[in-house]
Amino acid sequence: MKIRESVCSSINDAATSRSKKFLKKAELAAILGVQTRTVETWVRKRKISSIKAGHRTQLFQLEKVIRDLSRFEIHAIGGGK
Repeated sequence: MKIRESVCSSINDAATSRSKKFLKKAELAAILGVQTRTVETWVRKRKISSIKAGHRTQLFQLEKVIRDLSRFEIHAIGGGK
């Protein structure tokens, strides 16, 4: 899974300012540039980790989410032009 290049700089800025802060699903989706439904799918498929903070509330740490998503990043192989 590849995170869009235009979003990477905002992710890095947010990561430095919110390194220990917990984010709600909507906040995480906004930072990553995806829909909240995508975040829900990632959690359900265990692609990203979350903390259950109540009956409905899930919290996320941006650094952990970026680390989790980097496991699914696809790198090009070979020198094709």
